[in-house]
Amino acid sequence: TIIVVDILQERKLPEFLNSCKNAFEHFGSVPQFIVSDNCLTAVTKAEKHDTYLNKSFQDFCYHYKVIPDPARVFHPKDKPHVENSIGIIQKEFFQMYRHKTFTSLLELNLAFKKYLAEKMEQKILTRGLSRNELLAFELPKMHDLPLEAFELFNYKICKVHPDCHIRFNRNFYSVPYRFVGKEVSV
Repeated sequence: TIIVVDILQERKLPEFLNSCKNAFEHFGSVPQFIVSDNCLTAVTKAEKHDTYLNKSFQDFCYHYKVIPDPARVFHPKDKPHVENSIGIIQKEFFQMYRHKTFTSLLELNLAFKKYLAEKMEQKILTRGLSRNELLAFELPKMHDLPLEAFELFNYKICKVHPDCHIRFNRNFYSVPYRFVGKEVSV
């Protein structure tokens, strides 16, 4: 079971993690894998064979016991379902409502939810099943949500001063003497 996440590069980390959490809560289960874009909110550095995950995203995946599997840079085929879904929405939803004026975001969201509900019931020609039927196959393979919600932490690199203290969020914290002059992750 895999959830694929496609996000804009400028998305902030809390929004990204919250959207993943909302997807898990919507399904009431957690997938085995999560495939994300290669954006800074998920990946800090991507090399040919190694990918370095954002520490907060790594903590999020550990909390939900999901394996992160970021897509490779410039490889849209690593997440074809998302790329295809975006194309379907652009071709169908936007065309259906191009002449309608929405007076609020709520009104637009209700129209989109109605469209998605209808789309989930439609048979996929190449598979002979609807998206809801495919989801019914996947849900038993997913594991339960953790009892406690994920708490986002902020990480910062601080240099230990000669007086054995670091400053973080306008507060001073003592650090063992052996770390004087070194950088520590807070």
